[in-house]
Amino acid sequence: MFEILLALGIYLIAGILDLKYTEFPDWLPYGLVCSVLALKAINSYLSSDFAHFFTSLIFGSVFLLFGLLLFWLKFWGDGDAWLFGSLGFLFPDPFRTLFCFSTVSFVYLLLYSLVLGVKNRKKLKLRQELRKAKAFLLSSFLLLPLSLYLFLLLSNPLVLLIFPLAFFLALYIPYAKQLEERVFRKRIPGSQLTLKHIPLENPWRDLKPEELERLKKKRWVWVKEGVRFTPVFFLTLLLLLI
Repeated sequence: MFEILLALGIYLIAGILDLKYTEFPDWLPYGLVCSVLALKAINSYLSSDFAHFFTSLIFGSVFLLFGLLLFWLKFWGDGDAWLFGSLGFLFPDPFRTLFCFSTVSFVYLLLYSLVLGVKNRKKLKLRQELRKAKAFLLSSFLLLPLSLYLFLLLSNPLVLLIFPLAFFLALYIPYAKQLEERVFRKRIPGSQLTLKHIPLENPWRDLKPEELERLKKKRWVWVKEGVRFTPVFFLTLLLLLI
């Protein structure tokens, strides 16, 4: 139980720091993983039952490796990868953990993007983007008769979700593209640039030290910003505890 309380505290602190400063100290997730493993090892030793410890170790390692893979693919930061791994170490029930994490992530990302859009509505050119996606929007209506046919054929109400989901994506993708191009960027002084930043002139690979030194000589540098995703871990843990 103590490891759950510890995780709640660290997830909360990391989430607040991420929202406020877009980053948090690396020792928070590292320390959490080490502490969880140590506490589970102690509990297993005291109960003379190491099955739970090894199960946590296996699933946690899988979660961590997957999280690091997503980090390598630039989906999130290395701190998020370790926090994701910590979920596996805490809850050796991968299917329930992934379901809760995916559900919270979807809702969080949707609300986050909508709030960002409202706050930056003057920057967005949605009409222009939707005109470009008109064919995609219209083609989504072709799925309406298909979903009705499949419903009559399979008697499964879930197939009725095909059309609304396709229509939602047809609307959301242009919106997300506008956020990417007009909101998820900021200008910072070149002197403040670090290896953790992603310059817009080179968004698909890590900065090399010599590139960093060159860019730091510039007065201003545009860098890419991502979703401040860390609060998802705190919310996921709350959902798992219900």
